[in-house]
This record gives sequence, C-alpha cells and structure tokens, in this order.
Amino acid sequence: MAGDRSVATLPADESFPESTTTARTGAAFHTIFLRVLIITTTNSLNIDDRPSIAEPLQMIHRGIEFSVTQLMAGVWKWRFQIGDRVFTGKTEAKLDLLAIRRVQLRIDRELNNLGRERTRGSNGD
Repeated sequence: MAGDRSVATLPADESFPESTTTARTGAAFHTIFLRVLIITTTNSLNIDDRPSIAEPLQMIHRGIEFSVTQLMAGVWKWRFQIGDRVFTGKTEAKLDLLAIRRVQLRIDRELNNLGRERTRGSNGD
C-alpha cells in the first residue's frame, strides 16, 4: 500500500564498527541504519512486479488483441491478428511501454491500410 512503513529493529547484541558513527556540526550523529531499518513501499511499479522475460503481455488496442513478449533485455516480440492475417515482428526498446506503443502504432497503420483497400475496392478502382 502507498505510504505504508514497516519498522524492523536490529538485535541489540549486534556490534557495529566504529566507522558507522560520524560527527556532524560538532555533535555525534549515529546513522539511522545502525539500529532501525525503515522500509517504505510506494505505488510505483516494482521491478519484481514486471513480467519475466518469457511472460507475454496481452492487451487490446482498437478492438485488436495483441501480445508483446520480452525475448531478452531490450528485444521484444509482438503479434496481432486482423481478420485472417497474422502480423508478427520484433522491436528493440528498453522500456516495455515503448514496445507496446510501437505495436499500437503498427496496428493503427494496418487498420488504415485495410480501410484504404476497402475504399478502393468499393470505388471500382
């Protein structure tokens, strides 16, 4: 949960080297991590929450279901189908959202091409 804080104290019998104690503005200042560890969780996407390399992301864009799968760091495989035609490919992107956006743009392009083909066919060209 956002803003939750868990406090865990270290055992009292733990001994720490003197180098962890520092002086600031003439007063002794003991760093917080000597006896107390504060863990803060946030709503941001944690690295552990991201899909593993083989786990596909499946989404829908403009009524077209598509999937994006990370093959290796920075390389993504994508797939979608419009009617009987299946489109597949690879893209290079460090971020998963960038890879997803590129597939969405490709879907838009293919839908536009399909619309042009249908318009040409109905005009008798």
